[in-house]
Parts: sequence; C-alpha cells; structure tokens
Amino acid sequence: MGIPADAIVAGFHQRNDENIFSPLPLQAFAKIQQSNFHFIIWASPLYRKQANKLKIKNMHFLEKPSTEANISQFLNSLDIFAHGRRDGETFGTVLAEAMIHGLPCLSHSSLVGNNNAQPETMGPSGLFAHNLDEYTEMLDDLFKNEALRKKLSAKAKIHAEQYYSVSACVQKVSLTYQKLAGMTIDNENSLSELEYGYSHLGYLQAGDLENPASISNHILVGGTPEQFEVEVTQKLLPKVKTFIDIGANIGLYCLVAAAECLPSGKVYAFEPQPDCYKALIKTVWLNNWEDRVFVHQLGLGNIPGELNLHLAGTGSSFDNAFNDNKDLPIIRVPVDTLDHQIELNKIEVVDFIKIDVEGFEQNVLEGGENVINRDKPILFIEIADKVENRSYRNINYAKTLTWLLDHGYHIWRCSESGKLQKANPKKPQNHLAMYLCLPNSFKKTDLFLLKIWAKNRYIKKVVNRKLTRLHRVINLNRLIRAIKNPVFALRWLWARLSRNFGSSKNNLLISQTETSSYEKHHQDFINNIDLEGHKILFNKFENENQFNNPEMKIADLLTKYPLVRDLAVDIGCGAGWLSAKLHDVGFNEIIGIEPSSIGLEYARQIYDAENYPNIKWINGFAENELPLLNIQKPTLFVTGCVLAHLTDDAVVQICAAINTIAPKGSILSLAEPWGPESHEFMWHVRTKQWWQNQLPQWNLDFHGPSIQEVSGRHKGFHGLKIK
Repeated sequence: MGIPADAIVAGFHQRNDENIFSPLPLQAFAKIQQSNFHFIIWASPLYRKQANKLKIKNMHFLEKPSTEANISQFLNSLDIFAHGRRDGETFGTVLAEAMIHGLPCLSHSSLVGNNNAQPETMGPSGLFAHNLDEYTEMLDDLFKNEALRKKLSAKAKIHAEQYYSVSACVQKVSLTYQKLAGMTIDNENSLSELEYGYSHLGYLQAGDLENPASISNHILVGGTPEQFEVEVTQKLLPKVKTFIDIGANIGLYCLVAAAECLPSGKVYAFEPQPDCYKALIKTVWLNNWEDRVFVHQLGLGNIPGELNLHLAGTGSSFDNAFNDNKDLPIIRVPVDTLDHQIELNKIEVVDFIKIDVEGFEQNVLEGGENVINRDKPILFIEIADKVENRSYRNINYAKTLTWLLDHGYHIWRCSESGKLQKANPKKPQNHLAMYLCLPNSFKKTDLFLLKIWAKNRYIKKVVNRKLTRLHRVINLNRLIRAIKNPVFALRWLWARLSRNFGSSKNNLLISQTETSSYEKHHQDFINNIDLEGHKILFNKFENENQFNNPEMKIADLLTKYPLVRDLAVDIGCGAGWLSAKLHDVGFNEIIGIEPSSIGLEYARQIYDAENYPNIKWINGFAENELPLLNIQKPTLFVTGCVLAHLTDDAVVQICAAINTIAPKGSILSLAEPWGPESHEFMWHVRTKQWWQNQLPQWNLDFHGPSIQEVSGRHKGFHGLKIK
C-alpha cells in the first residue's frame, strides 16, 4: 500500500453492508489529514465513494475475502481502531477483536435506533463520541498522543483477557449453570471481575448491577438514583475545580463530578467500605480517570484512629443504630480528619464537598472545620432527623444545622417532591434528605438562577404528571369504545369518577385487568394493549357479558376495610400498570416487584421517576425480594393473575415471605383467572382451602362467584385476605 513504516495508521473492518455505513470516521479523518496519518478500510464500497467525494488523501481500501488469518494480519497493521457503524452495536465483536490485538478503540453513538453497546464492549480501551465534533477531536488526539495510545492499548489487552478470552467465557457459562442448578458457589472459583455497564450519566460504572439495593443498579433499570439531588450537583459543577466526596459509596456524585467539572478539575473520594472501594477503583480504571479521580480507602471523622464499620452493603455506617440491625458484621477501618487529608494531598482550594456518612456527618464537619472556614466550599450533606420505618433518631440533627448556620452557611433541604426548601433546625423531619449548604459569599445571582431552575423543574414535573393522568382519562381508544357501547361508557365513567372524586375508601380501583374471565382466545387478550403498555379491560371484545369487573368489585370490598395509604407492594407488577394506579390514588410509597427486566424497562419508561416518584421498581423474584423488605406499617399487597402462572412451590414461598414481613392489619388482594383454557395456558387451579392453608393467620374473604363449574367452565374469583 506504500504506507511508511513510521506512519500512524487508523482503520476498521466490517461486513460489506451498505445499511450499516457510517459517514463519521472519514468525515473526521478529512478534517485532520496530515502526511503521516493513514486510514485503511475493509468494508462497504460506499466508503471509497465517500473518500473520493471528500478528496481525502492517504486512504486505503481492502477488498479481498475475510478469513481469521487475514483479519488478524489487518488488525496487526493498525495503530488505532477507528470504528463506525450507522446503527450502533448490540455487542461489537469487531471491537473485541481489535482489543485482543491490543488496539486503542474509538467509536460513536448510533445514528439510528439505540444500539449503543460500544462503550461497554470497549471498556477502558476505547473513547466514545456522541457526535462528529467529538469523534474528530478524539481521533485527532489518538493520532497525535502516543502516550494515550499506549495507555489504551495496554488496557485493551488486559480487559479483553478478563472478559472476552475463552477461559473467561467458559468460567462465566459454568458459573451461570451452577447458579441455575442451585449449587453452592465456591468464592475461589467465582468470577473475580466486577460487573460494569454504561450509565446514561455518561461514564462506565462498576458494581453489583443486578442488586436492586445497589446504586449501580440504575444502569440496568434506567433512571437516576437521587435524580433531583444529582441534577442540583450538575448545576453547580461547571465552576468546580476541586470536588471532595466523603462517603463516596460506589461513586455516584464523584463520578458525575469527574465527568462534568472543569477539564483541569480534580476529584478526591473517601470510602472505607471494601466492596464499595473496590467498585469505585474499578470504575476509575474503566474510565481512564486515574489522573483525575483519587480514591482513598479511608473513613473521615473528627479524630484520627480506627473505628468499627457496621457492614450493610452500600449503607454501611460507623453508627450501628442507623441501620436498625444489631447483628451486622463489623470490621475495623482507619479514620482520619478532612483537614489532615487536605494537607497530605496538598489540596490548595476546595470548591465542593459532598458528605453522605449515614449519621456521622457532625464528626466529619468538626474534622474539616479548618478547610471549611478557609475556603467556604459548597457543602452537600445527607442528614436525617429520624428515618421512617426505623427506630433511628439523630441526636445531632439540630446541632449539625446550627453548626452550619454558625459557620456562615444558608441551608436548603432537597425535599422528596423535588423542591429546595429552607431548612429549619427546629422543624423535625422523617426522611433522609440531602441538604444544600451555600456560603454567605455565594453569588446572589447564581442563587437566584438556581432557585428559579428548581422551581421551573418542579412545575414541569407536576404538569407532566397531570398530563399523564389526563391522558389515561381521555384515551382515544376508550372514547371510541364508549361511543359504540353505552354499557362500557357507564362503567368507565363510574370508575373515573370514583377514582378522581370519590372518598378515600371507594376510589381504590386497584385490581389488574388480567383477573377477568373471558371466552375468547388468550392471544386476543395479549393483543389488548394500547401503545403505552396499559392493559385495557374491554377493548377489542364484542360481548360485555364475558367479563367480570374486578376493579369495581374490589373497590366495593375495600370500603369495608379502613386502609392507611402508606405502602403498597405490587407482586408481579409487569409493565407497572397497577403500580401506577396505586400511585394515582394516593399511596405514599409503592414497591413493584417483577422478575422480567423487559417488563420493568417498559414500566420505568412509561411511569418514570419524575412523574411517579413514589414508585420503587425491583427486578427479581418475589420469593427472594419480599423477605428483604423492612415493613413496619400495615401494607396493601396486591397481585394479578401472575400467581396462577406459578408452580405451587413458588407460591408457597411467596406466601411464607408475606406471612413473615406483613404487619398486623395488612391486606393481601389475590386474583386468579378461570376458564376453559386454564390447562392450555398453564394456569394452576387452587381452592379456597388451599389458600387458607398457606395463610392461616389471615381471614379469607372471597369476592365473586364460587369456584364451581357452570355450563362446563369455571368462574373467576377475587380474594381479599386481612391479617
């Protein structure tokens, strides 16, 4: 090809397919052409046409058939793997191949659709651009910066060996089968590498992704943990050069800071919990932030020494009372003061300090009093007076707020509804919250703009929520159905009036529509879904008499039982329809449990955290997740026909879990479909006595027809059980 031996060569290969052609790689190369920069492409002929049109020099094209041998030879001739694909990648085998050959990688986000697995596949070996300007800047840096190429190249080989080698893949498959078989996993033989994924916040995150209690779980489920608080931080970051994260956990705030603070900014993170520290170190490595984020496995307090750390995962604390569990394992960890660490790390000026130390914040502040007095940084602190559903009470709550006021700070509390509220030391609070502490020197114009932004954000959130509710009331499909069928119109109107204007007792329209009996084929019922994923009770069916109306029946039944609307648990929540309904009727907190990650993905998209802040989604099996809930007050447990699809063993486990965690006065709403297709669709028929045997402490009150055969078919029933 006539390429000089000292030339820097970029390139990529992909199948000869015009549908995946991306213009970005050559558009970027055209902007940074130099005599010693070359580009080789082994792909669609469209790239040759594009190169001719752009009049790019030092372009080279391969057209011979690909084999394993000549692909390896091609990759060994490159210095940079500059990838481009119009529709993105669901994995990106070509990227993994390049990494195995030790190549630094560059890719861009999908130009159509949302297949963007490239950052996860590349890991620490690659750069990921969101547009042509970013791609051009990154490609130019890779051509000119030999140290960067060597750094990414070394990480490419390590990462590929850890995740894509034959031995690593065999180990993953073996571990998966052991888990499925219920075998005990030997820690020495389990995978040592942490899971990781690409966060929509703009960086790779390592951690226990599949654990709903882990902050890193947001990568799988979408959404942002502590969304309002993170957005407040982001609004303040553009002027921050030094960010300190005390109680960094796995790094939510310090990683956002690393991604968004000034280019010359530095981030210092302190985290004593070993697992969190390990995840944070891995995340820094994945993002190539070793020169930007400095992580210390160290606790901070008011006196240097050692303290007992009570291990509760990402909620570990020096104060055991905070976790309400006296049996937590304990480890000894080193502790220092913030003032001493500022001196050791030679930090000249501190702009922002975030503190989240589970009840230990007063000690941290006292240990950092000198730097706080010297620099007057912005402080963002999690503080609790008392925590609902726990016996914990923070004896230093008023003292901490008073300390901050005495040191020249104005304090705003980030409320559960997404407001900035002026904090009052004398006003008790029942929830953990982040407190934004701004020094008196903070510019009044910046404060004014921040408050305006927060207010506008809240108004937008309320408007969106009301529009979402209005959409469910005024639904075109339902409106057309109502015009055609007066019976449906009356039922629909009754349900809406009961929900929106009825009393606290008769507007609990909470049953899932799947509880209806029906004569038509099950596929018709599955097809009975509108574009938002809501199950619609009567659409597409001709005969209204085929159905019971469990919504109305369950609402009537609940009028007999007073129910405090504190907490509802939706077992098998699917795409979240019922959970959203519980939110609409005023429950303070709803927990939706669903094993299908696809179902929960739809739920989170439709019923997002901004419009449905009271709903917590948990991806897992109910029998595993229910025992982990800490429930202190009477609770409404609801389920649709999902239990009818489960084996008796699974339902017995769910019942046992509910028996264990449900406080006195709780309600369990059960529903099962019955019909001639019961056996065909794997529905398990269970009698009233069966349920009574599983839940002996509950009073069983059947609602609906008796379980009997009428004209050769079963009738539906809906049960309510009061503990």
